[in-house]
Amino acid sequence: MQSNAAKGLFLLRIVKIRYRAILKVANRWYQAVESIRSTCHAGAGLLGWGDASAIVLKILQGVHPLVLLLIATMLEVSGDAVVRMAIYNHVGTIRIALFLAGAALLFGYGSFLNLAPLDFGRVVGLYIGCLFVVWQLINFIAFRTLPTMPILVGGGLVIAGGAIITFWKPA
Repeated sequence: MQSNAAKGLFLLRIVKIRYRAILKVANRWYQAVESIRSTCHAGAGLLGWGDASAIVLKILQGVHPLVLLLIATMLEVSGDAVVRMAIYNHVGTIRIALFLAGAALLFGYGSFLNLAPLDFGRVVGLYIGCLFVVWQLINFIAFRTLPTMPILVGGGLVIAGGAIITFWKPA
C-alpha cells in the first residue's frame, strides 16, 4: 500500500503532466496573438489588453466546444481530488502545495467551462455526462477505487440525462 506522501507526489506528477499540456495550448494561443499583433499597422500602435483578450476569445471560438468541456472537466475533477488529498492525507508544506495546485486547477476549470460558446443550459447536460466519466477515471487513478454497480447504473442515467439535455431539440 502506498504511503500518503507517495500518493501526494503521484498526484502532483499527474497535475504537472496536465499543466504541461495546457501550457502548450496556451503557448500556441500566445504565438497566434503575437502573430496578429506583429501584422498591425505601424500607425495603429500596440494592441491593448482588451484587444488581446478579444483575439484570444476569437481563437478559442474555433476550438470545438467538446474539447473545452473535456479540459474543464479534467481540471475540475483533478482540482477536487488534489484538494481532497490535501485535506485528508497531508500536513505542512505538502498540504499547502496541494491546496495551491487544487486552487489553480479549479480556476482553470471555471475559465474553460465558460469559454465554451454554447447556451449554458445545453452546456450543463454535456458537461455533467463528461464530469461523471472523468470523475470515475480520476477516482481510480488518484484513490485506486473502482466504481460499484450502483455508481455505474446511476452514472449511465447521468450520461443519458446529459445527452437528452444537450441533444434533444424540441419541435
